[in-house]
Amino acid sequence: PVIMERLDKEKINYSKAFYEPDITVLPTKMNAGVYVKVKSKKESSKFYFGNKTVSNYSFFSDSVLSLINTTGIYGVRMLGKMLSNGKGEKWGVAYLSPFEYLFKTDLNFYFNKATGKKITLSTPADAKYPGDGAFTLVNGVQNTAGLSKSSEYLGFNGKDCEAIIDLGKTESISKVTVHALNQNGDWIWRPSTTEIFTSDDGINFTSVGTTNEYSKKENATGTMTVNFTTVNTRYVKVLISNWGTILPGNSGSGNPAWLFVDEIEAE
Repeated sequence: PVIMERLDKEKINYSKAFYEPDITVLPTKMNAGVYVKVKSKKESSKFYFGNKTVSNYSFFSDSVLSLINTTGIYGVRMLGKMLSNGKGEKWGVAYLSPFEYLFKTDLNFYFNKATGKKITLSTPADAKYPGDGAFTLVNGVQNTAGLSKSSEYLGFNGKDCEAIIDLGKTESISKVTVHALNQNGDWIWRPSTTEIFTSDDGINFTSVGTTNEYSKKENATGTMTVNFTTVNTRYVKVLISNWGTILPGNSGSGNPAWLFVDEIEAE
């Protein structure tokens, strides 16, 4: 911090990652929503946390465990010195107090019928890219930072990702969307196909849809959507197939492709 004060006086830009808090998304006991745990790396740090969309924020010191169960943009603002004037940042219809931010970040939560539910993987993710475990795929946070936010995706080297989601009760669904990365220069390839299975008992599954079709927009990101006739089901199995061997003429040609999965939605 002393060095940073000197850099401020010299008006030199620098990274404030030193003040970045530990942010973890956790399941609830009844799988109803998710908990967001924010803990400062520096004791007695003060920060705002809350829903920016509806201006529902609170002031905390050191740490907070907050229940979230609605779609929205949730912000974290680590606070420094009070500014001499100004209203500060506007959240919804209100303004935060005019503090200088040591660090700020936003979490975009998108809730659907799979969010916060119990999930198991047939094959664990690679030890290099474990994310925050299987729950990463249903924590409601879609990765917007690419490879720089490794806690928000699971990596599979040359292997498929097969996940079983327990919706907790019988639900009507007609679409499953898989969000994945597609960065061929880093040996990361989109899924080759995605197939959806449903079950009433979690043991006997029936295939309800598969796809390898992409829109131009989806193809750029690796997102894949499977639409099917509406079914009533409690369990959903999602088989996300690895691309396989990297094609000739590409970076890593002849090696197994990486499959990076970010989030699974059921609607």
